[in-house]
Amino acid sequence: LVTLANLDINLAKADQLKRLNLVIPSVSKDKTAYKDLFNPQIKEMLAKEGKCYQCIDLEFGPGLPLLITGANMGGKSVTLRNVGLCQYLFQCGFPVPAGSAAISPVSDILISAGDQQDIYRGLSSFAAEMEQLNSILKAAGSGRKLLILIDEPARSTNPSEGTALVRSLVTVLSSENLSVLVTTHYNIGEIECKKIRVRGFEDGKMNYSFVEAQEGVAPHEAINTARSLGIDNRWLDLAESMLKRNNKA
Repeated sequence: LVTLANLDINLAKADQLKRLNLVIPSVSKDKTAYKDLFNPQIKEMLAKEGKCYQCIDLEFGPGLPLLITGANMGGKSVTLRNVGLCQYLFQCGFPVPAGSAAISPVSDILISAGDQQDIYRGLSSFAAEMEQLNSILKAAGSGRKLLILIDEPARSTNPSEGTALVRSLVTVLSSENLSVLVTTHYNIGEIECKKIRVRGFEDGKMNYSFVEAQEGVAPHEAINTARSLGIDNRWLDLAESMLKRNNKA
């Protein structure tokens, strides 16, 4: 019965690999690299609408955090979750959604993403997030091999303090030999990390591929993104004129 169960599981894995165009990753000692990484669920949803999913390439490793910036709706959060999904699939012996992949195994996957507000404990979004990030920092000093995924930290506070918190967070994590991915909208200056950004709007369309970012400046494409959604032009035109006045000041 055990042999039949194992056979059934392996046949299901093979069927899933073929049906979703997955790949069996190779095992890497340190760096993790993906070619043509995609999200199976979103890819299937887009296919039903006659659209194509734009795959991306990504590489990261221990000791040098990867900072990802880019436009709203640029796919940063999706990429972060894809990395976590692939790590879980890989370590459970499943194929992963990519053209090719070399993945380094870890002891634990730690993720901070989404709104952790808890009204029953009297925690605001910011307070709940700080507690979660604090637990990640404690784990970071444990000596275990970890994959840490943090989606837009300190986004619920003011930009000046938020920027300082993100810069200091990445700096602290860079002192540990861990694999760290952080997405942010804040303008992060010179810190010890690898910086990439989503290409953003090109010819009126979003290009989801990544390019290296020499500086930590996040693209200013919120208004362009809002226009692509058909948001009221009165609002957006006024916001654009205010932004231009502030830049001249």
